Amino acid sequence: MNLATPQSVRKLQRALYAKAKANSAYRFYTLYDKIYRKDVLKEAWSRCRANDGSSGVDGQSFVGIESKGVEAWLEQLAQELRTKTYRPQAVRRGPHSQSGWEDKAAWNSDHQRSGGTDGSRHRVRGDL
Repeated sequence: MNLATPQSVRKLQRALYAKAKANSAYRFYTLYDKIYRKDVLKEAWSRCRANDGSSGVDGQSFVGIESKGVEAWLEQLAQELRTKTYRPQAVRRGPHSQSGWEDKAAWNSDHQRSGGTDGSRHRVRGDL
């Protein structure tokens, strides 16, 4: 899978980077409208899909979403973000095994770390 960043998203990244470097005191108060841009959401989807993770707490898998149509799913997410009606689901908490972890001090007694699993929509939105 090709994870080259699309030109439109790259242009946005460069503009934000240049503004931040030019004025370190500048505060980006209006970034929310960039989150639900179609190109940004599609790029976030591609990055999450490349991780090939399991279904989230919402029970939606990448394969399931793809069978129903990614474009429609992303459009619904964009609409919820645009109208500010998007609400992430609770994170499923529980232990996760870590094989090959070198830092034993970070482990609990069961050689597992605690963590959480987000919903699919939250992962895509969060990968922006």
